[in-house]
Amino acid sequence: MKSKKNLILGFLLLAFFAFVGYEMYATVKDESISATADQITRIKSEDVVKVHIQYGQMDFQVVKTAEEWQVLAPAEDMADTESLVYWLDEVLGQEGRELQSGADINWEQYGLNDPIGTVTVFAKKNKSYQVTVGAKDTFDRQTYLKVVEDGNTKTPKLYVSASRWRALILKNHEEFQDLSLMSWNAQRWKNLEQISWTRSKDSFALVKEDKVWTLKPSASYPSDSAKIFSFLDDLRKFKSAGFVDETEAKSVVSQTPTLNIKAKFTGSNQESEEQSLSFYKVAKSNPQDQFDYFVYNSLRNKWFGLNKSFLQVVSPDTVDFLDFQFGVDIKAAHKLVISGLGIYEKKNNMWQESKEMVSKAQNGLSFDGAKVYKFLSDLSDFKAERFEPSIEPAKKNVLKEIELSGEGWRKHFVIYNQVGSSIARDNLEDCYLVVETGKDLPFWVQKKSIENLLLLEFYK
Repeated sequence: MKSKKNLILGFLLLAFFAFVGYEMYATVKDESISATADQITRIKSEDVVKVHIQYGQMDFQVVKTAEEWQVLAPAEDMADTESLVYWLDEVLGQEGRELQSGADINWEQYGLNDPIGTVTVFAKKNKSYQVTVGAKDTFDRQTYLKVVEDGNTKTPKLYVSASRWRALILKNHEEFQDLSLMSWNAQRWKNLEQISWTRSKDSFALVKEDKVWTLKPSASYPSDSAKIFSFLDDLRKFKSAGFVDETEAKSVVSQTPTLNIKAKFTGSNQESEEQSLSFYKVAKSNPQDQFDYFVYNSLRNKWFGLNKSFLQVVSPDTVDFLDFQFGVDIKAAHKLVISGLGIYEKKNNMWQESKEMVSKAQNGLSFDGAKVYKFLSDLSDFKAERFEPSIEPAKKNVLKEIELSGEGWRKHFVIYNQVGSSIARDNLEDCYLVVETGKDLPFWVQKKSIENLLLLEFYK
């Protein structure tokens, strides 16, 4: 009797494990099917050529051209590609569960006869998905969708998906418009040949000549092409704080612009075209007013808002584009004068004390000419932190003067024991002010660099 019970128990256990095994297999199989079936749309974002959004009174399209995304009526403006592609990836990545398909579905039951809205995504090869978001939710707050693939309205599909769909389609055209002050696509960027700034205090231009950027008019120090290119790339990406309505902009159009920026491009037919930005200061009646400047973009015929804290980003000084590195020709130098330290001359490729000096060797020290080479090398490697056109050094604060000369040339530097800067955004408390005679454009050099240089001893 006991063995019979054991046999029955064994069969029951075997049946149980067989059932569990089957369920596990079925689950894995269902999940495998679900992994491919749960994707509501089967389009890659790079293949999308048009998006159409409709809800309430909102009805607009975003179209991909050869060079950029474009928002069509009512905006007819450049689209922000980065924002659009991010949104598009989210739309195309949404998953859901298909409930049924066919034309005989009772759409009213799912809130799809009077829906929240519709988004249609068009891709290459006439591929499209129209997703309509219903006004009713499931018990667990998911959303019903009506999906029409490739325009086939005879066999629409009913899906249930995340409520995220409502936020995804309730977009207005301004959310996709490009807020960049400069509306440059990649091709226009390549065709940029000149950009100029005009203010009440000065005007200058950056000009591309033989693929090299230079500053015009030329300054005391050479322009740095890499700095110019980096700045222009940042300017191309710079975005305003928002759009300004034309009626609101009328309050400033009678004023003289605070700043004008003009960009010049070479077209495909070699004819030039221009884009200008005009900056108008807003007379704020309320401290809570959103913008400090209204900016008009002539190419896009749009008004933008800008806060004063960002004006300096788009309104540089000429000194921002100069080469801060100042070098000295060590090999060609034959005389060095350091105020308060000594005069040294090079003869037969060897640095010696000048006859004008009273040698320290008299005090038991010998002169080491190699130390002069070290001094000149460190001097040549000095890096200015920033040029300072708006400050005049106080002569009473002269710390040291250095003069280096060769055949037909002379460099004279005056180091001032003067710290601080008139430029609010720079912290130059740890710098000395230096002026190169004849150029009259002060620049800041780290205190530590100068002090280490002046502590160098030429005797041993």
